[in-house]
Amino acid sequence: MSHFSTLRTKITDAEILKASLRDLGISVKNDADVRGYNGQRVRSDIVAVLEGEYDLGWSRNTDGSFDLSADLWGVAR
Repeated sequence: MSHFSTLRTKITDAEILKASLRDLGISVKNDADVRGYNGQRVRSDIVAVLEGEYDLGWSRNTDGSFDLSADLWGVAR
């Protein structure tokens, strides 16, 4: 059973998203795995690599917006 949640966003500019994450001191990867509970992973277009065992990921939709995917319980810890 997956622990990942997907949240719809209004973000459409990948470069601004990545620059904003880097401005916050967060490492960013392109086309990478998002880490979640018990080693579970999902693939995303943009990944914010967080300290610890959990990440945040954004995947582009056909309308150009991004969905946020994360194991929200793990990220909140």
